[in-house]
Amino acid sequence: STTVATTTFTPPLEKIKKDDPFASMRTNRSGDSSTQPQVSFQDEIKKQIQLYENSATYSSSQDNNPLVFWREQQQILPILAKIAKSIYVIQASSAESERHFSTSAQIATKQRSQLDPECVESLVVLKEAYLNNNWLKK
Repeated sequence: STTVATTTFTPPLEKIKKDDPFASMRTNRSGDSSTQPQVSFQDEIKKQIQLYENSATYSSSQDNNPLVFWREQQQILPILAKIAKSIYVIQASSAESERHFSTSAQIATKQRSQLDPECVESLVVLKEAYLNNNWLKK
C-alpha cells in the first residue's frame, strides 16, 4: 500500500495597516447643511491651528497635563484634539517604542550624526506616517 502525502499551500497573511483615525473627518458628512459652503479638510486644519495659536496660553496654575488640555479643547479643536490623543497614547507593549528606536537608528547614522534631535524626531514621524499611509489626501 502506498501513501500519498498532500500539502496545501497557505499564503502568508497580509500585514495589517493601522486604521486612518481621520478617515471619517475627510469624508463629507451626510448631516451637513447644503446651504453652508463645504470646507476642505486642509482648510479646517489650518483654521484649527490658527485658533490654537491665537488662544490664550494654558495657565501654569492649572493642571499641565496635555491630555486634560486636549479633552477640554475637543469641542473647539476636534481634529487637533484627535491628533494629540494619537500622539500622547500610552503603549501597552514595548514593540512600538522598539520600532521607533529602530527607525531612529536608521535615520541617525554615522554619516548623519550631526542631525538635531528635533529633526530626527520629525523624520521618524514622517516615516511612520508614510509607512502607515496616513498622509493627508488632496
